[in-house]
Amino acid sequence: MTTTTTLTRRPLADPIGSSLTKAVTGILTGLKALDQKLRERPASLGEQTAELLRMADAYESTQPSYAADLRAAAMTASAALEAKSAR
Repeated sequence: MTTTTTLTRRPLADPIGSSLTKAVTGILTGLKALDQKLRERPASLGEQTAELLRMADAYESTQPSYAADLRAAAMTASAALEAKSAR
């Protein structure tokens, strides 16, 4: 008596591979955007302070302690800017 076994191959474009490709593409796109942002002209200390305050306002309703930390960082940066200006 002879027994035959049939092997089937899964297609290469399975759902897991497709999801993995999308995830890696998203990560690479984000890294490219971050790289471009970091290569731009650095923001002045005043711009950085304003950005921290905008972020604090955005986080106030959902994460008030984080917003307070951002405001403290903005105050520290502002004090450094004033000290630098006084020289």
